[in-house]
Amino acid sequence: MENSEPPAATGRNCGVGISLVWDASIGTLAVHSVEPAGSAGRSGLVLEDDIVCEVDGINVTGQPLDIVDSLVRGKEVRFLVESISLITYQIIW
Repeated sequence: MENSEPPAATGRNCGVGISLVWDASIGTLAVHSVEPAGSAGRSGLVLEDDIVCEVDGINVTGQPLDIVDSLVRGKEVRFLVESISLITYQIIW
């Protein structure tokens, strides 16, 4: 899925207790903040600045926040996240 317009630059809560932001320097979505009481925060696996690579097997690199939000909100999902510690892992909520 190609999108010629750059994604929105503002963060958006994605329903699992994370706020994502478009990181233009690397052309992808990054975790802007983690809500400690949310499922992501309780897992202890997601950190600020982690990169969201996939949601339920769908590559979201370069996708706008609206697309990722629609994949995440209101259901159990699998994330493939590249951590700032250079470890890639899957998270299921």
